[in-house]
Amino acid sequence: MLADGPDFGAVFEQLLADEAPVVLGSLRWLHDNPRLHRHAAGLRALLSHDHPDVVFEALQCMRAAKLALPLATLEPLLQASSPSGESPHPRLISAAVEHLELLPAAQTRARLLTHLHGESLDGVWAATRSLTRGGTPSERASGAREVARLLHELVEAGEEGATRASRRILQALATVDDYELLAEVLAASETPARMKVVAAGLGATLLGCDDPRLLSFLRRFPDAFGLAPPPGYARFYLRHGDSELDSLAVRSACGASDPLVGYEATAVLAAWGEQSARAELERALDYPGTLGVAAFRARASVLPELDGSRLERARRGGGPWGDALWAVLRARTAEPDVEPAAEPDGEPAAKGWLSQLAEQLAAAPGRAREWAGFIEGRLRGQIPGKFVVGAQSADFAVLARLLPREFEALVERSLGGVPDRFAVDLLAWLGAHRPASARAWAERVADSPHWGLRRLARELLAGGVSS
Repeated sequence: MLADGPDFGAVFEQLLADEAPVVLGSLRWLHDNPRLHRHAAGLRALLSHDHPDVVFEALQCMRAAKLALPLATLEPLLQASSPSGESPHPRLISAAVEHLELLPAAQTRARLLTHLHGESLDGVWAATRSLTRGGTPSERASGAREVARLLHELVEAGEEGATRASRRILQALATVDDYELLAEVLAASETPARMKVVAAGLGATLLGCDDPRLLSFLRRFPDAFGLAPPPGYARFYLRHGDSELDSLAVRSACGASDPLVGYEATAVLAAWGEQSARAELERALDYPGTLGVAAFRARASVLPELDGSRLERARRGGGPWGDALWAVLRARTAEPDVEPAAEPDGEPAAKGWLSQLAEQLAAAPGRAREWAGFIEGRLRGQIPGKFVVGAQSADFAVLARLLPREFEALVERSLGGVPDRFAVDLLAWLGAHRPASARAWAERVADSPHWGLRRLARELLAGGVSS
């Protein structure tokens, strides 16, 4: 409620002058509420605080607020967290080095390369992230090449310390969601041995970019990427590959140690018309334990046919079956909702099973209520414990697309009833995806007794939340 008051700035200054636990709580709260990041300018004084955790949180919050500190201000922290790894507070290494991404690359490049090649693993990790996040696209690409060069030097050295550093580099690169930067790493890995390292550490990240250009590397280095493929490997071939050129790679994934990966590959072969693969997938649906769950999730993720009885069994089964169903519903909802193209003979193509299920539930109110209850339970389970104004934690799109009438009822019940954390998240989702509805509801709840709902509503009305 303090954030709504006209004296919030003065009150926040008092909180920052309190004991360390109070300061830490205030900093973390400010970090998690981007709409209040304008108050981050007052955190500079905390850089000289005698509690290292306070300094760390202040640096993190200012970086999140994109408040760039001068290099001269950061210098004492960078010296205290030297590349030799002798700092008594190693977390300050990552915080100070990561902050360099906000400054011009010309000022920070030499410093980042020093930490990248240093002995502090925290510094190596942070320098990798800053080199691939700060500056212009060309500067980030250059940074990615530097990181890739060092990565392969460390791997080829084979020493224990080098191995630990290479793992930290891979962990940092796994947070990159820009295929253009990861392509720089791929280009520097043009040998089977190097590509195995990249595939093992970045395979899931690369597949998550869903860029068709990755297909050429998958085809040229099948042994590297097929050694321990992550979930989504076979589905990538289904979206971007060719059944004649890529069936061998997909077939090899059928023997993966992860049952989900194996059954996804089997499902892709079935989608490409292989009847024996379809028969094996159908048999696996009745296997006990994790095998049956994996087969169900793979089938529902890949094949377009509706298997209503299996979906009902998963919904009622709860536990791993319910988890698998929820994962599939989220993935299917994220796919584009487009009209299917007509078949060559002029007949309309069959709709995906999510659209078929939506039509069935619309005609069966009893089943619709049961499915709505299952989905609402999952949505409420996604709401985090900590309070973040304007967050969108839950996948409301699942209910909105599958059960639109029940979704509208949920909106009316949540925003028109007793306000809670769930209602705040729901209004934030409406603000991002249905701005007209969000504005109408914001007008109704602008004076809500729930401070989070009231604050978000007023920001929506003021145009502070992007649609």
